[in-house]
Amino acid sequence: MRSIVGHKSRLVSLIWRAVQPYWTDAGRDAASHLAWLVIYSLSAQACSLIGVLIMARGLNVESFGGLMYALTVQSYLLLIGSAGVKTVVLRESKVHEDLHDTVLTSHLLITLTASATAFFLTTIFVTFVAGGVGDRFVISLLALGNVAVCVNIRPFFDSHHRQPLSAIIICLTEVGGLIVILLLFSFNRLNLPMLSIVFVGKWTLGTIAHYLAYNYTIRPIRLSYSSRNIRRIASSSWPLLLAGILTTIPMSTGIFFVRYWHGVADSAMIGFAQQIAGGYVMLALLGNRIVEPHIAGTFGLHASFARKLAVFAVCYLALILLGSMTLAYAVLTWLLPSLYGQAVVPTCLMLVGAMSVGAGMILRMYLIVLAREIWVFGAYGLGATVAVIGSACAAPRFSSTGVATTMMLGCIVATLAMFVGVLANRSRFYIEDALREHEKSKRIGAAGTLAAERDGILQVNSGANVKHD
Repeated sequence: MRSIVGHKSRLVSLIWRAVQPYWTDAGRDAASHLAWLVIYSLSAQACSLIGVLIMARGLNVESFGGLMYALTVQSYLLLIGSAGVKTVVLRESKVHEDLHDTVLTSHLLITLTASATAFFLTTIFVTFVAGGVGDRFVISLLALGNVAVCVNIRPFFDSHHRQPLSAIIICLTEVGGLIVILLLFSFNRLNLPMLSIVFVGKWTLGTIAHYLAYNYTIRPIRLSYSSRNIRRIASSSWPLLLAGILTTIPMSTGIFFVRYWHGVADSAMIGFAQQIAGGYVMLALLGNRIVEPHIAGTFGLHASFARKLAVFAVCYLALILLGSMTLAYAVLTWLLPSLYGQAVVPTCLMLVGAMSVGAGMILRMYLIVLAREIWVFGAYGLGATVAVIGSACAAPRFSSTGVATTMMLGCIVATLAMFVGVLANRSRFYIEDALREHEKSKRIGAAGTLAAERDGILQVNSGANVKHD
């Protein structure tokens, strides 16, 4: 018995020695924020997953595939409407804290202009291309709701380390959306037009709630226009806009090829895999939202911080990969009709690709801080090329499984390319560490000089007192 207790105490001691270097004040705050962020976001993802299951059961396979197709189109519109400014404004708000109101105003104007333009162009395009009136209505309505998503100020919650507050808002909107979907399912009113209205309402209310919460709990919103600031943000964001469009290709392009070659039923399989992989990316994004302000902050380019961040990323991404695979297998095996069993292998493959996307998000932030946005664009362009060419070749013969394999390879290639980009600029990390040591030595030297002066004064006073006596 004593030997068992001794082994346990040694194990606990070993774990604590491994964790202790990371358990600083900043580390504890980050862990607390991540814990609450994960709890709220998992609740939101659970509501979203339950909603997907209800829609899969309440709609026929063709309608469900059509909805997944429309949501895929909206994901591209989201990237266009966001204009690549989300990570740029996070960097700008940390570097230029005195220009916070100007950065927020620039973000609002850029995203509103880009998303409204995307809505009008989409509406015109689907008028001539979409198959039926129902398809045109659903895609156009989702494009309108996309404007509300794009102008959301969630990056500014991250800048102030208030990510859990934003997660609470998202969770509440997902709960409300799930309740409405359940009511529609109960009254047999579940159809594509009604579901598109639910999505638009959920996105709009979420954005309004973010603005109100930010104004009353973080800092008042004051609009401050600056054309110079807009130009600076736009010059950094356009490579990220193009990179953002390319980012979604490895994770979403396969559904177009599968639908073209094998019809709507097979596109439902790859669509389900994309939704699960998208859920994984959202969980990976939670951890990324916690560390991004620190990467853009004072210690982001210190080599010691980068090593700690690498350990965190490996453990966190591997943990949610295991959980996502287990959940996906359980859902496909026990909750959905046997027809969806064909989605098991594509889902696992796309989850591996999603894990590489999670690692790539951290590398992308480092390249942005290093002002290497063009490298991000090149990396995602290379990954998108692999995914598109591979999917086009694999879809006719191998359907969902082949397409999921090539999409996974595209994600991995993009992440490896960004890793090479960070390595090419690794000297910056050691420079920052050298600067930190230099500043530390200056502070120690100044403190030593002050102590010497104090000791000299004390000695002089002591000698005077002796002479006086």
